[in-house]
Amino acid sequence: MEPTICGASAFAWWRTPPLIRTLATRGWTDVPELGSSAEKALEAHVACVRELPFWRAVASVTGRPCEDASAYAVLNSSPSLSLCTDVPVDMLYTTRDNRRRAAVVHPHVWSRELPAGSLVKVHDALAVTSPAFTLLLIAATLSLPRLVMAVSELAGSFAVYEPPEPIRRLLEEMQARGELPDFGSWRPAFDREGRLSDVWSRPALVTCDRLGALVESGSCRGVRGRGRLAEAVRLAVAGAASPFEVQTGMLLGWDEARGGEGYGGFSHNRRVALSDPARRLARRSCCYCDLYWEKQEGRDALDLECKSALHHNNETSYLSDADRAAALQLMDTEVVEATYGQLADERRFDALSHLVARKLAVSPPVRTAEFLAARRRLRKDVFIDWRALLAASPRA
Repeated sequence: MEPTICGASAFAWWRTPPLIRTLATRGWTDVPELGSSAEKALEAHVACVRELPFWRAVASVTGRPCEDASAYAVLNSSPSLSLCTDVPVDMLYTTRDNRRRAAVVHPHVWSRELPAGSLVKVHDALAVTSPAFTLLLIAATLSLPRLVMAVSELAGSFAVYEPPEPIRRLLEEMQARGELPDFGSWRPAFDREGRLSDVWSRPALVTCDRLGALVESGSCRGVRGRGRLAEAVRLAVAGAASPFEVQTGMLLGWDEARGGEGYGGFSHNRRVALSDPARRLARRSCCYCDLYWEKQEGRDALDLECKSALHHNNETSYLSDADRAAALQLMDTEVVEATYGQLADERRFDALSHLVARKLAVSPPVRTAEFLAARRRLRKDVFIDWRALLAASPRA
């Protein structure tokens, strides 16, 4: 088996936009859309990465004898890995015998047969564990809520990645000039001032069906973390387009015993085809709803929209949102808008919960001491810096 990135390092690899990896490994000339304006940014980037802890650790061992193939692969791939993860890099070994201590490698042993499709080539001398296998390998290290969040990111249409400052400035300048390429279907989000956010949109990297098949496969029977991943797959709702949507879905959708409001049964980013009158109102043929509950007897469908500063931040967007809401209401769909502030403040969240309950024609959970304690535990896990999702996670 070739040297293989695994665990938290592999999760960080799958979070990194292909544009960033291409710039790091092959240079600006492989992305002709960037043009000559990238030269100064490249120089700044090189200076920047040589100050990163990753690069300093690599420099400390460069030139020394390196008998371990995984350590050699990390050193050889340091330009791209320095933009994805930190040292030591989590690397997969198939036996304990071929494991070697190295300053840049954190070894993990998988001594059984590898699941089919569990490795993905990075280049001839390096591989990375697949998104599904990566989630299995980190499952035992995370609390259940944070594992659901990790599953939701890889099974959703977003990634959270913070580039080094020179890269950030370059992308912001290119966005302002209208020159930012659509690279590998990954697109960054910007705020109203044109600042690059840490949220990138992209196609889903794994499906819950694929994860379910992995945890049920014979090669994973008895593996530590397998049961927790199976539970996380049951709880995760695929298709979210942002961390905010995942957080909203968990707080509103999880059952009361886990600290949620119990309003499950929704889907993320549900496509709603519009009728002719609704199309005329919205000036589009369909709408996508952040959290969508189907229409049932006695109540209309419900679309809960997660409002973010990254979107809907000018008059044109506002008017478009108004047209969209009117069109959906014409389709017997109630529209409720939620902000992060409503989610984060418990008193405001209680009011939002009562509003959603009324729209769904159900009763909100009784605020017992047991429920409030479970809700506090859930909120502690949910309201974190999403960039550090795998860092210092308490196990539940």
